[in-house]
Amino acid sequence: MGGVGKTSLAVELCHRLIALDVFADGILWYRVRQEGVAEVIRRCTIDLDIDPSINAIVDLDSRIAEFQHHLRKLDLLIVLDNADYDSDVMRPIFSLFAGIPVLITSRREFDLPGSSRVPLGDLKPEDAIALVCDLLGMNGESASLAPLGTASDVEMLCGLVSCLPIALILAAAHIRERHLPIRRYINAWRSLRNPLGLLTADRIDVKEEKLRDVRACFAIFNNDLDERARRILAYMGLWEGRDFSLTHLASVNHETIFPFPSATVADNGCM
Repeated sequence: MGGVGKTSLAVELCHRLIALDVFADGILWYRVRQEGVAEVIRRCTIDLDIDPSINAIVDLDSRIAEFQHHLRKLDLLIVLDNADYDSDVMRPIFSLFAGIPVLITSRREFDLPGSSRVPLGDLKPEDAIALVCDLLGMNGESASLAPLGTASDVEMLCGLVSCLPIALILAAAHIRERHLPIRRYINAWRSLRNPLGLLTADRIDVKEEKLRDVRACFAIFNNDLDERARRILAYMGLWEGRDFSLTHLASVNHETIFPFPSATVADNGCM
């Protein structure tokens, strides 16, 4: 799922590894694209200052072998960020870095030998509330002086964005920058046809700057859906609660459960 903090967690881990000097030759942060192994090698030779003549080797298998020979001389961690493409794209890239410590962030699940998975989800309501209160300065002695809203308003805000970490941080930054009462923000969200425009911030601190705009996550996901699935997703967005059944979805879309057409929305993790 996009926006739960995969990249942010990886960044924090890398900072700690650097502070402890775990990898003598450092960490290579590689933003995955839909590209072939040859392009991956080209980009890595630049980033790692590896002999660029490797890229002139005509036979791809020989080029891969020479690249891996140089790579294994280094004591480093490879971070493959946003490895969200299908196996046809990703497996050759994974194979390229075989034998090298690799950290992968992805919305997909890959069955890789010797790997360990750390699944992430949205925050628990109490953790989401604590995060927003901290970001808005509503904790501690100054809590009673905060003009932005009440604890009930914060709880309502968290429910509005389903406790999604990046959405919470961007919403809090939007509110804080504009000194906007939380209740007014909530009303604006509910009144807008496209409320994702409210998940923006003009001045965010260094830590928040590392987080990607959650709007891109929703946009990429929406583009992968067919017309029927988009319509169902739009209906889901009108419901302010968190729980609803397949029966409810079928009803608003004038369908029946059995036989139920393509489970695209469910398969993509919307429920």
